[in-house]
Amino acid sequence: VPPIRTSSCTSLAVPELPPRAKVTGDDEVDAALWLRQVISTGEAPLIAKAMEAAKLLTTPLKALADRYAHYLIRTQGNSLVAAFATIGFDDLDGLAKSSTARLEKKHRALRRFGSEAELFKTTPAEDLCIAALKGMKARNKWGEPAPKPAAARFAKHAALVPHTLSDVLHAQRYETDLYQLRNAVNRDSSEHWHEFRAHCDYTFAKLASIHPRNKAEALQVFEWMIETEKMNREESNDIVRNLIGGAACR
Repeated sequence: VPPIRTSSCTSLAVPELPPRAKVTGDDEVDAALWLRQVISTGEAPLIAKAMEAAKLLTTPLKALADRYAHYLIRTQGNSLVAAFATIGFDDLDGLAKSSTARLEKKHRALRRFGSEAELFKTTPAEDLCIAALKGMKARNKWGEPAPKPAAARFAKHAALVPHTLSDVLHAQRYETDLYQLRNAVNRDSSEHWHEFRAHCDYTFAKLASIHPRNKAEALQVFEWMIETEKMNREESNDIVRNLIGGAACR
């Protein structure tokens, strides 16, 4: 991904306070909902004011969460919606930490790409994957390409074929970094193109066939798989066998 740079993007400007609105008709519950919106901006000055204002609530947040849950059940008739909507309702400190971290990730993404528009344009790596699978028939209604034909297409493009396990880890980390940067700015638009996702699956499967150059590289892949919770994937057993067998021969 691009290096961090100075950005003139107006998306980095401090946002205004979210508008107050009557959501439930219960003044205290609506106040708590609004304070959570303020904290969710991730802006330290606004968070500090919201945390101070929360101290003025005369009803404990846990009780307000229960009242909000009852409102949702009454108006939507769905207890599951109510349960999810009130998770962490009374944990303002946790919300502040996660919101601050998310805002920092958003700023980091925009500093790297310069603007939100640039962030969501296809990268050269994505363009290569899209070009490689151009014209391929999708295997389902969602437009996903079939793995084996896609792998055959990728194998014809030298720039898309990993030669070492380190190459694979580089491709996998690039995919993760790109997703996280986009997700920090817009969660609804962060999913990868099907062609790029197919290439991620293609390179991951290569971990089962490319022999490690040494024990250190094998261990690096093994630790990465544990760290990223990849041990339960279909190819994982074959990958571990490859790592052990390949490292033992070196």
